[in-house]
Amino acid sequence: MEYFAGALIALGVVFFAKYFYEIEKRQNIKVKVRYRQSYIFHMTMPMAFMMPPKVLDTQATRHFDNTKLKIIFTEEKAYWIKDNAVYEADIVGGIIQENSSKAVDMMALDDVKLKDMMFIIDKLTEEQPNDRRDSWES
Repeated sequence: MEYFAGALIALGVVFFAKYFYEIEKRQNIKVKVRYRQSYIFHMTMPMAFMMPPKVLDTQATRHFDNTKLKIIFTEEKAYWIKDNAVYEADIVGGIIQENSSKAVDMMALDDVKLKDMMFIIDKLTEEQPNDRRDSWES
């Protein structure tokens, strides 16, 4: 008889708990979360810096790399490298004067100008893996 009374009490507690659980379940409204592309992007963005950037090797990017020309502007001159020679041209009003362009004679430069030219050549020849300002450029 003792076991029978304990079983009835346990069964009553289970039914009582189920009744309140069903009431609570009916009151909760389930909201379906829709994941947008922007939400997923913001959630995965911290991990994107750990991944190496994609390097595109297409015909268009190869053509761009072969035809691009890096130019460095100083206060009065513009410098660029073309056909393995360093060229300079005057700048007037922020516009390069194409008729004043000439190759720089490295043998005729003094030490100060030569150090400046070495700095300019280093900056012109340093290559960044993705210098096209797309979404992978920081």
